[in-house]
Amino acid sequence: MYILVVDDIKANIDVLMDTLGDSHELMVAMDRYQVRERLKADLRSAEIPVIFLTALSDIANKTGGFEVSAVDDVTEPFEILEVRARVETHLSLARARRALANQNAWLEETVGQESSC
Repeated sequence: MYILVVDDIKANIDVLMDTLGDSHELMVAMDRYQVRERLKADLRSAEIPVIFLTALSDIANKTGGFEVSAVDDVTEPFEILEVRARVETHLSLARARRALANQNAWLEETVGQESSC
């Protein structure tokens, strides 16, 4: 599973690349709101979990990410262990959602086949 690292500050991208690059495949982009809007606009990427990192701790900035469907927000300066834990949590949730969707599709197909017999 890929992780897209989005930040306007190159130093933050470098830290996240160093932190997560050993255990995940990473891609990099800038402008988090624009990236999230593009992801949401495409059905193939709309369900990708997005975690925002923000240097600002005021509530308006933190809730801004949630308004564009971010799943989490970490305030900078961030702790590496916290970021790793949140990333792993949301990747696990994404895998579970995908598995559940696959199971539901299989069940619907199975029920459809049984009712046509």
